[in-house]
Amino acid sequence: MTNGADRSNDDDARRAYGVLATGLQESLGEARGALQDHVGLLPEGRLGEFDALSEEFDRRRIRIALYGEVKAGKSTLINALAGKELSPSAFDPLTSLPVRLTYGPETIWRVGERTFNDVEEVARLMREGALDADEIVVETPVDILRLGGQVDLLDTPGVGSDDRADRISGDVLGSLDAVVLVVRYPALFTKITRTIMAGLESDIGKLFVVWNLDADCAELSSEERARHSERLRADVAGAHELHLVDAREGLRAQLAGDATALSTSGLDAFISALGHFASSEKRQVTALREAAKRADRWFADAESAMVERRDHLRIKLEEVRTRITDVESASSAEQRAARDQFDQFQSTLESSEKDRDSGMARCAAYLRRSLRAARRGWARNGDLDPLRSRIAAAAQSYENGAQTVGRDFSMAISRAAAEFGAEFGAEVPSEDLLSPEPIAPEDRVEIAGRGRALWARRLLWRRWYLPGLSAMERAGVDGDLAARASWSAAIRKQATEAMGQVLLERIESIEARRDAELARIKSETNYEAEVDELAGLEEHVPVVTARRAAVATINREAWSLATG
Repeated sequence: MTNGADRSNDDDARRAYGVLATGLQESLGEARGALQDHVGLLPEGRLGEFDALSEEFDRRRIRIALYGEVKAGKSTLINALAGKELSPSAFDPLTSLPVRLTYGPETIWRVGERTFNDVEEVARLMREGALDADEIVVETPVDILRLGGQVDLLDTPGVGSDDRADRISGDVLGSLDAVVLVVRYPALFTKITRTIMAGLESDIGKLFVVWNLDADCAELSSEERARHSERLRADVAGAHELHLVDAREGLRAQLAGDATALSTSGLDAFISALGHFASSEKRQVTALREAAKRADRWFADAESAMVERRDHLRIKLEEVRTRITDVESASSAEQRAARDQFDQFQSTLESSEKDRDSGMARCAAYLRRSLRAARRGWARNGDLDPLRSRIAAAAQSYENGAQTVGRDFSMAISRAAAEFGAEFGAEVPSEDLLSPEPIAPEDRVEIAGRGRALWARRLLWRRWYLPGLSAMERAGVDGDLAARASWSAAIRKQATEAMGQVLLERIESIEARRDAELARIKSETNYEAEVDELAGLEEHVPVVTARRAAVATINREAWSLATG
């Protein structure tokens, strides 16, 4: 018989082994996931070796189910064992499912493909019959689930309520290592309890019978409780055990961290008994260490191959990216040069238009001066024929100058387009001489030739005497200037749009050549695939490194545990 200190040491050893075994299982799973995308870097069959080692540990998993009639307190007991509300309770058993508690890094509930973070939501869906699955899996980092390696606790639906619930509970028996039969007063010695116990004893190597000391036991005296306990103990044969546990009080003690209440509830002793059942002998620790040594070698090989491949890809892709950057830079420079040429073309157009405006302003000024001089000559002699001749000569000189200015403007645009690498031509408006005809009405011409002080009068009333000439000097010249300015603006717009289209086509051609060159580089270097591969390695190498460090720690601690 072991004393308390020995039992405590055994519990510590089991817990230590469980933590190490669970940690190794986690490391194998996480590393296996990280290596999945890099199987070509591993020795042939290495992933299969990972799977085989994981399956080996999975076969060592201890599966313990809680069994019993409806409302016996199974869910409360499993929550008490876990120390938190994990298994839905107080729901209609007709809609219930088996609930399996297994170790995981965080607490989540899985039902088929669905994941939940709240037990109440699971319970609600169970009441509504909205869960289409064979079981509910609860992953949680609860210490008891790591005893002896890894323990799965199954909360089965209550038996005795209907055939479906009995079948669900019975289906789980074939894969179990132990069963916890939960009974409650006053149904301790009923026919159904004896039938359940007899059936379990024939199918299960280890049976724990837990009398749940719920509120109905309050009416029992200590003598009655002792008498019932002795009778139950007598019914539990062989290696099977009886435990008296107040599951609800044990759950409250767990939640409150009350060690005294936990011991008084009987839950502490029951957890210890489960730990003894899921025992970790020296050979198990040795097997764990051997498995950790194997995993460490695999991780080291995988890490070395992945790091070598990662570093190779980093160098190679950096060289490829340099080539890609050079192509993109050259393309950008070519595009900038094309846009600079276009800007220079526009600048030339702007300068040419200013020159045209200046030239036309000079022509118009010359015409107006000539018209004024002609009018002054008429004021002196009153003769219209010389006036008409001088007006015609001035108009022709203006038109010649305007034609020259227009041709110069058109040629400047053509030269600018040629410098841009394109062609553009514009026709100068045809010759159209300005004319003041009629210069004046006949009656005014007659009046201009009668009376005294004719010269002074004709000079003073020149616009009245010669309204046609005045209109030509003002509105006629202004209108012609506006028309020619409109022509030049239209030509400039057409030229800008034409060269803009050339620029667009040139940019598209530059980009097409760039894209073709980039596609060629990426194709011949397998760039896209290797970028993805490098991204995967950058993500997965730290995982394998961390898992290798974890396995190395497990190896050292397993050695200490085996030799301690």
